[in-house]
Amino acid sequence: ALVSRVAPIAPIGPRERVVGLLAEQLRRAAASLEDAVSVLDEYRTRCSVLGHDVDVRLLPHGSTRGRAVDIDETGALVVESATGLRQRVHVAALRSVDVIAEPNS
Repeated sequence: ALVSRVAPIAPIGPRERVVGLLAEQLRRAAASLEDAVSVLDEYRTRCSVLGHDVDVRLLPHGSTRGRAVDIDETGALVVESATGLRQRVHVAALRSVDVIAEPNS
């Protein structure tokens, strides 16, 4: 015999609404991850150091300075020196990236 039980349905509260909205946003974000180019383009638009002079501290030691000019196709930060030399710094080699304050700012 098939037995089914019906329990009272609780009204959806604010917490459940927030969790539902968050889950929907996560589903959309996960779907967009299938397109690596769009993820990279979105990251570039949100990267706060691009276009600024930066001081990059490296692991295990060392540093480089220059202008953050791009994020390459692997996700590495591209830093251009005053002489025009471009260095790709991968996230695994980063200790920190600090924007160098502009003069008179």
